[in-house]
Amino acid sequence: MEVVSEQNKLHGEVDPQDYFTKLTFYTIVRLTFGEDIQTMRGNESRKYMKAWDDLLGSTGLASQLEMFAGKWAASRLDKKSSIFDIAFESGKVPEFMDEPELIRQLMTMLFGWWARHHGSMLAFLAGHLALDQEWQERIRKEIVDAMGTDAEQNLDSLEGLKCLNAAIKETLRLYPAAVNGTNRMATEDWDYTYKSTDGRTNLIRFKSNDFILNGIEASQRYVPNWSKRPAGAMDEWNPQWFLDDVSGGGSGTFAQAPFGGGGMRKCLGEKLAYF
Repeated sequence: MEVVSEQNKLHGEVDPQDYFTKLTFYTIVRLTFGEDIQTMRGNESRKYMKAWDDLLGSTGLASQLEMFAGKWAASRLDKKSSIFDIAFESGKVPEFMDEPELIRQLMTMLFGWWARHHGSMLAFLAGHLALDQEWQERIRKEIVDAMGTDAEQNLDSLEGLKCLNAAIKETLRLYPAAVNGTNRMATEDWDYTYKSTDGRTNLIRFKSNDFILNGIEASQRYVPNWSKRPAGAMDEWNPQWFLDDVSGGGSGTFAQAPFGGGGMRKCLGEKLAYF
């Protein structure tokens, strides 16, 4: 806001589209690379902004995306069920945010965060919030009540946002970034016994050097792991479960484990990812 105010004094008007683009690029650079290249104030950052604009505006990139998406994308567009259509139908999109600009901003977010898998979670979360007006309002009100509209963000204040964190956790339950977690290797031969849902005792025999996958996505939708939730609701997005129950209705430690489990074996980037 300081930069916008300065420019407004000099020129008497503000182009919100220009500053929205700069703020998006600034956020990506700071959170991905930990550097401030003065995006909001121009300087050397202008050449990076131009390079990014040229990339997003190239017809070659658009053609590649169309080829990659294929019939699936065409089908989604025909049904008018994309996040863009939902946003426009809500009537709450700023005038400058036309469809090409909205696509451009979303591409910036997705490509910029790709290395840390945030893009997929943010896209799924945005999609569910676009379909659920009630949760949009709950999260928006919670943030404004707790932090105002221009407060400095910190991890402590963000962790206190119960509705936002419930929505994030429910999104990570359905769409974990690491579908199969990280490989574990058996250091020696060992036998593992467990009881199946029908009460039978089963045996799994591991050999030394066997690789073991966590199967995070499967386990987070596996009915026996969620005894408090209805069996037919495993694929439903319902953050309320994480507001009513710290485990989200899960039966054990590994029911919800998008960052892995086992104390020291958890993902080191868990706190950064939530922030």
